[in-house]
Amino acid sequence: MKVVYVITSAGRDVYTAMTRVSAVSLRMTNPGVKIAGVCDAETDRMVRAAKDPLLSEVDEWLAFETPPGEAAFRNRFLKTSLRERISGEYAFLDSDTIVRDDLAPIFQMPGDLAAAPNHSRENFSGQVWAGDQTMLAEMRWTTSQVLYVNGGVMRVSESEIAHRFYRLWHEKWQASYRQFHKPNDQPALNAAICESRIECARLPVRF
Repeated sequence: MKVVYVITSAGRDVYTAMTRVSAVSLRMTNPGVKIAGVCDAETDRMVRAAKDPLLSEVDEWLAFETPPGEAAFRNRFLKTSLRERISGEYAFLDSDTIVRDDLAPIFQMPGDLAAAPNHSRENFSGQVWAGDQTMLAEMRWTTSQVLYVNGGVMRVSESEIAHRFYRLWHEKWQASYRQFHKPNDQPALNAAICESRIECARLPVRF
């Protein structure tokens, strides 16, 4: 079982600290899990220069070149292209997560993707916030009218459709960034799920 974090940091800051806390909670509840930390080249330089303890607390530390930009841009650039950079099935976790139970059930979900409703709301009307609605309308994107997912916890297969979905997500996120100059990735995420027709399993709202 592999879990992946995407980290953007200046070294020994709140972002690596949050990732370390999440990783500790993950190891306590899921012994034997393999943890990968993915970062951009600038973060890699800063974290190594600071001798950040996070380097020794993950099983893999992978650095990739990204276009220059603010930290949030570099983070989402990697997050939305992660499937093309990692081998095998994995669960992606945002760095501000706390893991309180066994994650094995999410790897047993059907389909090529599993994600939870945004805002932990069962009803669709409570899942899409106004900012996302504006972006979706401006981009003329279509999403499911049943489930609008959060990108902070996802299980991803290694199927061809999973790769196609990620390529669409990355393409759409780049388009929305050019349009709005904001790093928001969930409108592009949900539009890519709809367009790719990937089978997305609905995780319980506790995720």
